[in-house]
Amino acid sequence: MPTFNSQLIRARACAVADEKETTYGTGILDANFTAGHNLRFDGAAFAQFPVKEYFSDQNLAKGHPWATVRAEIRRNSKFSISGMAMYDYIAGWLGAMCFGKVVTSGAGPYTHLFTADLSNFLSPVTSVLLQDTSDIKYKLFDLAINTLKFTGSAIGPVQCDMEMIGSGKHLDSVLALPALTNPVFILNNDADILLGPQGAPVSIKERIRSWTVNITANQEDVRHPGSGLFAGFHRRGDMRFSVQMQVAAKDVDDIRTLIINDTIRELQININSGAAAQLKFRFPGIVFKGTPGADGSFVAWNLDSGEDGIFKSGANEPIEMTAINNQATWLTAG
Repeated sequence: MPTFNSQLIRARACAVADEKETTYGTGILDANFTAGHNLRFDGAAFAQFPVKEYFSDQNLAKGHPWATVRAEIRRNSKFSISGMAMYDYIAGWLGAMCFGKVVTSGAGPYTHLFTADLSNFLSPVTSVLLQDTSDIKYKLFDLAINTLKFTGSAIGPVQCDMEMIGSGKHLDSVLALPALTNPVFILNNDADILLGPQGAPVSIKERIRSWTVNITANQEDVRHPGSGLFAGFHRRGDMRFSVQMQVAAKDVDDIRTLIINDTIRELQININSGAAAQLKFRFPGIVFKGTPGADGSFVAWNLDSGEDGIFKSGANEPIEMTAINNQATWLTAG
């Protein structure tokens, strides 16, 4: 008989808070985690920490080729989740932590509009509380969202892949995780997708086979003299966006001409799974390239905007992400 009890994936847990860190390197306050949110996440997602880098002296002249000393020079941390099912709270949390700029309206449910912030390239960073077993619990500090990938098809929740990078700093914890809540999932069943002239797109939802929205924040964990083993701050580069869609072809041309002529369109992806569970993407100026392909016995267009196909059109932002939920605020310091 084995002498150990195996660890179950379902025993793992992850908690996030609404706030951003007040001070880089100090983490979210414990009280904010107590009132935070116990994430529904892929149990196979493990944080990469502490990843250490060393200087070893095997190549230095000392009479033999083997290392006799080594010194730690850097620590990295990363937390990634694949295939996370979208729901009311997490849609807003992802938008806030990725874009860093939010305008909130309404009085419950609240409408949160996220757009790229060009006024400040110091990214908002947050902490997450991770539990692997009953005796392994820790906070990862200074995490910034680097990439988001939202995908949808015909049915089921919208899926999201997320990658966060941290400063390399962590702290073992004894905090109790907040209680699980019952999320309202944001379902592709409830999606309406509109494509058409700028300012007047029309619904083509019955033709959509699949869609993907990619957001890249180009985060850099900046190391500098005096920052020690950990990053000194995070800096966001130019944000980039792209969209892929598979659209069923009609019996008359309406996609091929758009591709040939580089026609600028407006695209909206609007998902309404309840008064307080909505997620929307709006691209006011988008140009697609693509090719036709087989979709079983039918033809479908495989469209891709690429990063160079999403435009800042007039006063419009290149992308607007909107989440509607019952969370009143994001990104307060805590």
